[in-house]
Amino acid sequence: MQQFEISDLITAVEPHSGRRLPVRRAEVVRRLLESGDERGSRIVAELPADREGVLDPDAVDRLLISVHTELQRLSEELRIGERLALGRAARRLVGPEHLAEAIG
Repeated sequence: MQQFEISDLITAVEPHSGRRLPVRRAEVVRRLLESGDERGSRIVAELPADREGVLDPDAVDRLLISVHTELQRLSEELRIGERLALGRAARRLVGPEHLAEAIG
């Protein structure tokens, strides 16, 4: 079963001009449900749409910005890049076979 990123489904642009295209909420919900993503379908179902069922582009933008901001905050808080670099450095210095005992 194909898995989708919500952000890939709630945005669409014309390839040549980059002009934003309308996205129908019901179509996105259907695709998410078909892929087994019930939680994602509920998120999209709650997004505002106009009378024709086209997602509100401003609401979509606000959602994408808030998700990006939260991911950035988590990245800074968890310092994932630094931890990965530290782990690689420790493996090089100690050797993978002794890393567990070195960490204690």
